[in-house]
Amino acid sequence: MTEVKYISRVATPRNKASFSNSVKSNLLKLWYSRGNKISMSIGVLGYATIFTIGLLNFNGAPSLSFYTAAWKMIGLFMVILGISASANEYSHNTMRNTTLSDPVRVRNFFAKLTAVGIYSTVVSVILSLLGIASYQLFAQTNQPVQQADLIALGYFCVVLILLTILGTAIGYLVRSTAAGIGIATFLMLVIEVLTLIPLDFFREELSRFFLSRLVDSVVLPEHMSAIILPEFSQGTSLLLFFFIYPLMFTILGLIRYLKTDI
Repeated sequence: MTEVKYISRVATPRNKASFSNSVKSNLLKLWYSRGNKISMSIGVLGYATIFTIGLLNFNGAPSLSFYTAAWKMIGLFMVILGISASANEYSHNTMRNTTLSDPVRVRNFFAKLTAVGIYSTVVSVILSLLGIASYQLFAQTNQPVQQADLIALGYFCVVLILLTILGTAIGYLVRSTAAGIGIATFLMLVIEVLTLIPLDFFREELSRFFLSRLVDSVVLPEHMSAIILPEFSQGTSLLLFFFIYPLMFTILGLIRYLKTDI
C-alpha cells in the first residue's frame, strides 16, 4: 500500500514567513479594503476638485502653490488611513492572526509601515499629478509651473507619506481608531490653541515646532513662506524636524506592540 504524504501549503518556501510576504499581505489588505477605497477616492478627488474650482474662480494669476497650501484637508485623510491600517486590526480582532502569520514582531511591525508607505506613495503621486493636470487645463494664465512650486509639490508628497506612517504608529500605540484620530487632530489642529497663551515661549519659541507650522514651512514655496511664515525657510532641514513626529510615535508604537499582549 502506497503511503500518502501530506505537505502543508504554508510550509512551502513561497509562503514562509518573510518580510516581503508580510509587506505583500499588508498591501493586499489595504488594497481590498472598501473603506480605504471610498475614503481615498473622496479625499483625492475632492481635494483636486476644490483646487480646480478655485482656479476657475481666482482673480489674478493663480499658482500651483495653492494646491500644497491646503495640505491639512488631505493630510487628515492620510493620517486616518494610517490609523485605520493598524487600529482596525485590533478592533476587528485580526491583529492576532497578522502576528501569528509572522511571529517576528519587529519584522511584522515594519512590514506594516512599509506597506502603508508604498500605498501612500501611490496616492500622493496620483494626487500630485491631478494637481498639475488641473493647473495646466484650468489655470487662466500662460505662466508655466514654477520650479519652486514643483519642489514644494515634492515635499508635499513626502509629508503625506510621513503623515500616513505617523497615523499607523499612533494606531499601534493607542489601538483605537477614535483615540488615534483624536491625537492626530490635536497634533495637526488643536495644538495651535497654545499660541493664545500670552507668553513669548508659547507664541514664538514653542510654536515653531508645532507639526502644522513645520509642514506649512516645508510645503509652501519660498515666495509664499516669506509672506506667511517669515521666521522659517523652506528646505530639507525643516523636513527633518517634522520627521521627529513620526519617528517618535514609531518608537512608542513599536514598544507597545512588543511589550504588550494582543
